[in-house]
Parts: sequence; structure tokens; C-alpha cells
Amino acid sequence: MSKRFKIAFVCGLALLMMSPQSVKADTTNTSKIDSQAIVNTKSITNLYTEDGKLIQNQKLGANTAWVTDQKLTYQGQTYYRVATNEYIAAGDVTISYGHAKSGIVAINDWGGVSFSHDDNGFYRNGQKNFVANSLWKYDQVDQSGGLTYYRIGNDIWVNSNDATIAVGYQNPSGWFQIQNTQIKPVGNVGYDLYNGVEGVKVYLVRKYFGYSNTHTIYDSSIAASVKSFQARRGLPVTGVVNLATWKNMGFSESSWYSLIRT
Repeated sequence: MSKRFKIAFVCGLALLMMSPQSVKADTTNTSKIDSQAIVNTKSITNLYTEDGKLIQNQKLGANTAWVTDQKLTYQGQTYYRVATNEYIAAGDVTISYGHAKSGIVAINDWGGVSFSHDDNGFYRNGQKNFVANSLWKYDQVDQSGGLTYYRIGNDIWVNSNDATIAVGYQNPSGWFQIQNTQIKPVGNVGYDLYNGVEGVKVYLVRKYFGYSNTHTIYDSSIAASVKSFQARRGLPVTGVVNLATWKNMGFSESSWYSLIRT
């Protein structure tokens, strides 16, 4: 059996006997697909050889993905090649282009042309141009004619002539950098609060005493308020917020160990 260009694991490849069939007669038309395409089977699916005969005892599994690089046309019907001598009927699959990659593109100052994609490549689909400087999230990327194409909708693409990858704001060096995932604590957690400490806990303490949160630094004003609070509650008067002081202020013990500082 010829080597297939398989990109997804086929679970339970069906091996079933079938009567001979054909997809082409004396003449056929084959053409190369413009860029990498992926066909996804809708159900357990027949395979055919290059000369149009059904491949006996073999099918492709349902909901599996295969790279195709060529299509064959016979009597108005299309078939996609998924191996050196194995074809699958277009009606049995859905087709997509490019590869999965996500990000955000910004449309350039002159706006962006809308494209769609078929077996012959990208083409202008006649939809209204994208607004200049608008931002769009993409989930697929493809290459054609020296340009990068970004899929920003259902078969809606914009290319690198009209769009550039948007770079989000980032904090200056020396500060915690903006990330898409939660920043993990470094070092000990459950730390005391004292002069010079900054972070989420300090923000909450400042808010508790009614101070402005234009910054989140534990300063001398906070320390004085904490001392007064500790004296009223019969706690050691240190001006430092420890776990006991934290809990007396109504905060949970679990938050003491989960909130972080900078």
C-alpha cells in the first residue's frame, strides 16, 4: 500500500469488501492544488486508484484529516489525491487551507482587500474592504505568491500587503511583563506586608483603609493605619500585616497564600 500523506491518527480504519466501481473512464483532467490543502472525511470513506477503480477492502476512517496536493475531475465530479495512487471523492470530505496559527493583524492605513480560497488559490471575493487600522483575530495562515494570508473569518482572508501582525503593548523592562497566562508566584508565598512592598495584597489593604490606589505601595501612612487597627483588635502593634492581621481585616486565609506581590 502506498504511503499516505496522513496528518491525523485514524482510529479504527475500516476494511470492508465492496463491488468494483470507477470514477473515470478513458479521459480525465488532473491539476495541482495551489497550496497545501487538508481534506477531512465526513464518514467512513471510499478510496479510488488513479485509473478510477475502487480500492478493495480499504476505506478511510470518519472525521480524519489528510493532506491533498492534487485533484482529479471526471464528468463534473472532483476527487482529491491523498496518497501516491489513492483518491477520495470531494463529496465525502470538507476542505480547508493553510495551517493553524492564531494572532491579531492590524489593517494598514489604506484598508484591506477581502479574499477567499478555492482549489485554484486565493481570489478577491467582492466583499467590502476592511476598515483601515482595524484589528482582526486570525486562526489560520497560508502562503501564496510570496504573500502571507491570514484567515479572519469563514473562508475570509486578508494578506500581508494590507495587514501586519499587531504587536500588543508590553511593560518596560524591570516590570512584570504582560502575558496571556497567569503570572506564577516566585519564591515564598504568604508573605508579610511592610514598607516598600507592592502588589495585590497591598492594593486590598489600601482599599480597606480608604486610601487611593493610584499606586499599590505599602508606605508609612498604611503602616500607621495598621498599627492603629492592631491596637484596637488586641494584636501586636507592629505596623506589619501578618496572617493574623490579614484575617482580622476580613480577608480569607486562602487568599493570603494565593495573592502575589511585585
